[in-house]
Amino acid sequence: MWTWLPGATEPVVAGRVVQEQDRYVFNYGRSYLAREDRIALC
Repeated sequence: MWTWLPGATEPVVAGRVVQEQDRYVFNYGRSYLAREDRIALC
């Protein structure tokens, strides 16, 4: 999943969404969590 951070001109990879049976699960990527400018998406 990609997202635009505040003030950014290009999106960044934030994590991955996968389907597990009848639901979708989101996991943040390590590189996104390491960013100082990250924001919570959920």
